[in-house]
Amino acid sequence: MDRKTHLPDDDARARIRTDLGSTLLVEAAAGTGKTTCMVERMVNLVGAGACPDPRGMAAITFTRKAAAEIRGRFQFELEKRLGGTAGEEKARLGRALEEIDQIFVGTIHSFCARLLRERPVEAGVDPAFRELDPEEDALLRESAWSRVEDDLAGTRVLEDLRKVGLSLSDLSSAFGIMEQNRDVTHWPAPDVPPPPLGEALEAIDRWADIVRGRLEALTEAGVLPDPPEKDNFEEKCRSVLRVHRMVDREDLADVMETLAVFAQKPAFTQGEWRGAKKRGGDESARAEIDRWEEFAARMEERFLAAWRAHRYAAALRVLLAGLSLYDREREAAGALNYQDLLIRSAAMLRESPDARHYFQSRFTHLLVDEFQDTDPVQAEVVLLLTASDPDETRWWRCAPREGSLFVVGDPKQSIYRFRRADITTYNRVKEIIGKGGAGRIVYLTSNFRSVPPVIDWVNRVFDREGVFSPEPDDPYSPRYVRLESGREECAGDLVGVKRLPVGEARGEGPSGTADEPLAIASIIREMLDKGATVPRTARDRETGLGDQAAGSDFLVIAWKKKKLAEIALRLSQAGIPCEVAGGNAFSTSFPVRLLLTCFSAVLDPDNPVALAAALRSGLFGFSDPMLYRFARNGGRFSFHSGVPGDLPPEERERFENAFGRLRNY
Repeated sequence: MDRKTHLPDDDARARIRTDLGSTLLVEAAAGTGKTTCMVERMVNLVGAGACPDPRGMAAITFTRKAAAEIRGRFQFELEKRLGGTAGEEKARLGRALEEIDQIFVGTIHSFCARLLRERPVEAGVDPAFRELDPEEDALLRESAWSRVEDDLAGTRVLEDLRKVGLSLSDLSSAFGIMEQNRDVTHWPAPDVPPPPLGEALEAIDRWADIVRGRLEALTEAGVLPDPPEKDNFEEKCRSVLRVHRMVDREDLADVMETLAVFAQKPAFTQGEWRGAKKRGGDESARAEIDRWEEFAARMEERFLAAWRAHRYAAALRVLLAGLSLYDREREAAGALNYQDLLIRSAAMLRESPDARHYFQSRFTHLLVDEFQDTDPVQAEVVLLLTASDPDETRWWRCAPREGSLFVVGDPKQSIYRFRRADITTYNRVKEIIGKGGAGRIVYLTSNFRSVPPVIDWVNRVFDREGVFSPEPDDPYSPRYVRLESGREECAGDLVGVKRLPVGEARGEGPSGTADEPLAIASIIREMLDKGATVPRTARDRETGLGDQAAGSDFLVIAWKKKKLAEIALRLSQAGIPCEVAGGNAFSTSFPVRLLLTCFSAVLDPDNPVALAAALRSGLFGFSDPMLYRFARNGGRFSFHSGVPGDLPPEERERFENAFGRLRNY
């Protein structure tokens, strides 16, 4: 099974390779060869002389791994092309190969770090700044947040926070979110009055009476859910009544917290209600759901929204104080985190005409991979660098210079909203590039990764209007673009999408049945034993692979990680070697757990809990009474300390042996 000779999107691929004077946005799904197209364009930019100085080209990727792959493939293609050319093209390719270490290929953060290091004065940064990796940055941020209370001790800011029923721990996640959005410079906090205490008390009193009455009526009717662990309606009702009895009726914060607890809907499972068929239990459950939802909506509209707005100003003052402290910590350390790199670079390009002119001359061609993962600040850096109008400082009005920008993205893979990447940013840049003939939008639809029957199945499923494909005017979800198979037709027993029933489903939803791991292992074993065939590519055959399936042809994806260990065990019992990735199967092995317990004690010798756990484990086998006698006789839980002499001789010898082994480890 090989690649087709002619592809439906051949014209688009040719444009990527040859239309070097145009700005292009390539919309390409996974498996369509977008990295190959990007590398081909890089080589052609150099070979055709469209990028006279190879060092003026920068390839920006999302991860270091992707950058390493592009750099390696770029070098390979340069070497390959060099052997088949002559004259000026050969000279240009040879120069690029000689200067390949000076051609930027890396992440957007490392690219911004390079900009700042070249023009630190305009950027307002320490020329010797160091970059904080995410782990170190998280530790520094946590350290700064832990000192906020000391920094604000005795101030009205902290007292105002307590008055609205909030603590610093309540704001820790919000602090992280604000830090990740440092490009937002204005956080308005209007003064909103609190909701009236009297009306709120009346609301919780009425609801408590309603809940008490409903609980008594449903108990008498015998339609409450059973077993209760699958539906907590009854427990939720009793919890409401307990909280109502304990509320501080003079404290608005406590009253509002109680109201918020009341408004949380129980976990209803209608099929679990007792007597659903005979006594109308299913209808009772639906009525309770509607009643609770109506109450929650009223409380949200009348009280809870106003209470959150009232608390917002007090919370924001604390958060801003924490950010200020965190900024001082990074400045004192001479360090910039990833957000600093982006924001400082964007500000420099926006506010310093000299720096912007320098970098526009320095980098004439930008190629950006995985553009759907780009956030607004990254988009600003890219568009300011490629803007045709050097005086335009609003990035959303920057039309790129012809041929200066090439971006590749797949809006269907825009899944990093938690990292501030958003499909609206992608769509905005797409509109900028395609508006007024400034650039071209190109689509790659031929998929080389999947066999034709899989492509056909995907198209059938995702083409259904209203299921996976949104309305045309939906700005947040991309419409599905049909894929075309880039591979020739294939044959084999194991081709396409098949449903393999493994018994009646029970347990927790899509995680499968109790029989599923055994069924998976049995099915794979059966396929291997009967010599089932799979489609092979020409490259597969060159490596000696035949049509018959091997164990490495099978991939098992579980709904939850905890299933992987059991599946791996069943495969092993069936004589099928397997490798587990992403699960905890490795650490569920008893010998490995013992080893990890030992490592914890050795690597953290000042942690008495880790040492006690190691001593109690099967590695050493100390009983709890032995450990108790050790502590009562003055023993310290540190294997660098001595062993008390008052212990029974055999126990003293065991402790000395264990401590000596741990010191040796």
